Amino acid sequence: MGALFILTLLFYGAVFFAGHTVSEKRAADLKALEQKEKNFQKNLKARPELLGKVAFVFILVISLALALDVHILRMKMQGRALFPEPPPLI
Repeated sequence: MGALFILTLLFYGAVFFAGHTVSEKRAADLKALEQKEKNFQKNLKARPELLGKVAFVFILVISLALALDVHILRMKMQGRALFPEPPPLI
């Protein structure tokens, strides 16, 4: 019983001290993220057509995913297998 208690205290102590190192790393990551956001805003102001291109690609990907979902749904409703078995190798 005593050994389990000591192990539990050691575990929570390690988690506590690991949290402090993570928070320091988190602060460095936040600074890097803020710098990336500033660079993104600067690029967006310099070239506003990029936002339209990014939005178009995003809508295209979403549309393709929706079309794939509809295709899979149709196959399932018709009772066909999604992944037909390959022919035997022999």
